[in-house]
Amino acid sequence: MKLSLPVVVSLLCFLLIGCVHNQKNFGSIPAPKDFNGVILIARDRNSESFSESYGFANQEIGSKFDSSTKSQIGSASKFLTSLVVIRLVERGQLSLDKPIHAWLPFLDKSENGQVTLRQLMSNTSGIPNGVMSSYKKDPVFTSKEISALEASKLWGTGKLLFKPGTDFDYSLTNWVIVRAIIESATGKSFETNLRDQLIAPLDLHDTGIPGPAFPEGPSFAQNYSSIQPLKTKQNKVPTYAAAAGTIYSSASDLRKILDAVFSKDYLKASSREELLKVNFEKEGYALGGRVVDLPGTTYKLLWEPGETSSYRTLVAYEPNSGACVILLNNTGISPDALAETARSTMRSLLKAH
Repeated sequence: MKLSLPVVVSLLCFLLIGCVHNQKNFGSIPAPKDFNGVILIARDRNSESFSESYGFANQEIGSKFDSSTKSQIGSASKFLTSLVVIRLVERGQLSLDKPIHAWLPFLDKSENGQVTLRQLMSNTSGIPNGVMSSYKKDPVFTSKEISALEASKLWGTGKLLFKPGTDFDYSLTNWVIVRAIIESATGKSFETNLRDQLIAPLDLHDTGIPGPAFPEGPSFAQNYSSIQPLKTKQNKVPTYAAAAGTIYSSASDLRKILDAVFSKDYLKASSREELLKVNFEKEGYALGGRVVDLPGTTYKLLWEPGETSSYRTLVAYEPNSGACVILLNNTGISPDALAETARSTMRSLLKAH
């Protein structure tokens, strides 16, 4: 059957309009009010992601956000640290349920030494948050450069607040000790382990640890307490705390990491199960992050929020399908606003499943 030229043109226009319409539907992300950053979404592991950018990553030089913009991810770093630990567990260099004095002999005769890595990584160790207590008494500790082992000796020996595993305390000190254990078990720095166990195997290009100060440049999101008037903030975090909250990444790298974790090659099935196993039900806390119900559905999500200075992060991921929503912001937006956007967007994505 031959089609006349007008019919062909009409069909092409219909297809073109349909493609644009579908793209707009996929990208109609209800961003929070005054959002400055990037939002990435994907329907499943086999779908291309769609990202939408708002405002500037670097206001001074006019560089805009995109899916490869590097941003500090705050406490979402804990999940990436957990991946390093899980890989070392698979290699027999660490154990989630062995007393930590096996790697930190100075705790050999202390009840703190009976705490396990699992309890540290689920914030149920009972070890008091000596790091934050010291920060409040003397802010100079935030720029004090000592090793994670020294920091663990300094702040990880306080009397337990509760029997390990029976309560929850969101403690930076837990993760300082986790870093010390990783370094003791491997004889390598945490930075090297992050590279060897995460960055190199997954060929990540936008993920790393910045050191005491975050770099400036068009590919790095800067830290703003205000846009109008423009006010920047300094965010200096000591390197011994890197495992808890100083890793930077991009929306595209974060999606790549999650897709790899819940595919077949990067981790064993038993390791994936550990990452989704809730260790403290009341908080929904697993290893380095939460596993939560998506209200109004039967789905459970890996839920990784992060906050450091004015940087805000939220990663929501449905492990079975690979549906994901990732939000990165650099102006201190309300975490509740990010959470509402993530939930509503995830509900829309999962309707297709």
